[in-house]
Amino acid sequence: MKIIPLSQAFKLLQNCSALIVEDNVLVYPELDEVRNKHENEFMFLKWEDEGFEYSMKFTEEDNEKVPVVGSSMYLVHSDAEDGEVEQITLLHPWKVETELKKEKSWKQQ
Repeated sequence: MKIIPLSQAFKLLQNCSALIVEDNVLVYPELDEVRNKHENEFMFLKWEDEGFEYSMKFTEEDNEKVPVVGSSMYLVHSDAEDGEVEQITLLHPWKVETELKKEKSWKQQ
């Protein structure tokens, strides 16, 4: 596990195409910005599942240091009563052209 500052974690969030939360829920984050203010909500997540609406918000105060393992980060859900930590898995767009350039055996057609 690695611990990174929120500013670095936020840059990772800005570069992802979507997130997975709750082990299997695909969400598209609503990102604000990091303003170095404790009460600032830098990310809001919402989704529907079987007719129910769910949401999570994340503030700077609760997430100054962010644990990271592999492609997941662990953020404190600010509305949770007990400071519940949520596993957030980042999904990054796969760039076909970049991968093709890496593969020498591919020929342009």
